[in-house]
Amino acid sequence: ALLTGAASGIWSYNRENYMWDWQNRQARDFQIQNMIVSRYGLFREDIRDLAGLTTTKMDSYLVVNTLKLGFIVSVFFNYDRTDAPMQEGSPVERQFVLMFSVCFLTAFQLLLTSVWFSMHASVVAQSFMTKMLLQTVRIPFPSDKDISATAPEAGDYERDLTTAFRIPLMQSRG
Repeated sequence: ALLTGAASGIWSYNRENYMWDWQNRQARDFQIQNMIVSRYGLFREDIRDLAGLTTTKMDSYLVVNTLKLGFIVSVFFNYDRTDAPMQEGSPVERQFVLMFSVCFLTAFQLLLTSVWFSMHASVVAQSFMTKMLLQTVRIPFPSDKDISATAPEAGDYERDLTTAFRIPLMQSRG
């Protein structure tokens, strides 16, 4: 009877320790899974911030360069139909008007290209952000195997009799 009582006490003590260890191990595994999800969440936030920075900067360029483009067009084509036709000028005046026109048309072309590139850069930044969020830094959810590995089963304790009847403080845990 004494041996049965001691075996029952050892069994209960070791079972409590086994379940307590499982709770700690399960809490640790869940904490690791939460940290991994949080880490990938930070990666995703960084990608959104970088793409947002690019998009914001390109939107600023778009507004400013569109205003400049409008100014160039209004200055270049600013005329009044009621004005008298221009008189034939000297060759120097014609060269000056030609150089003036070439400068304005060059500015028009460069600003138009800048507006187009800023719109294109915004679209590309959004596209790459979406691609990276969907393909590169997907949040790693635990698999069924990972989840079941953290769930304790009392049958595991009962199968290993050396652990179940381990004498406390006399043997190391296996």
